[in-house]
Amino acid sequence: MLRVKSIVVCLFVIAIVAAAPALRAQDERGGEGSRDFTERVQRMKLNKLVEVLRLDDAKELEFRKVYTEQHRKVEDARAKLDASTKKLQDVLRDEGSSSQISAATDETTRGVSALVRTQEQRAQAVRPLLSAEQYAKFVLFELRFQEIARRIMKRQRENRP
Repeated sequence: MLRVKSIVVCLFVIAIVAAAPALRAQDERGGEGSRDFTERVQRMKLNKLVEVLRLDDAKELEFRKVYTEQHRKVEDARAKLDASTKKLQDVLRDEGSSSQISAATDETTRGVSALVRTQEQRAQAVRPLLSAEQYAKFVLFELRFQEIARRIMKRQRENRP
């Protein structure tokens, strides 16, 4: 059984790795295509998560609803953090004043805190829907997925021409 799980996880990782070049290309173009691709990756992630958690039909529907609602909040927090990070980069590039740099840095730091809080809220929102074992699997899946995504992005940055 462990071997089957390992194979499934490997296939999932391969799918994400294979999708990474397309994700980078989509992000560079931006716009609707980027959003569509991101949504497809999110659906794939959620489907895999439901599979890992082995939810019955009723729990699956409830879990998907709560998770999706909370995920939107996480994405909103991530978008705000991205905007504040870009602002901070612009201030540094334009050699802004010390007070401008401090204000932009503080805004970015608040954005990081807000993102982390929102991710914690998502985890707490789904917790009552899951058994202790399922919740543990959920936490591990979320951490692993973030780590895999980080590694893929790092590899893509290193391979840029």
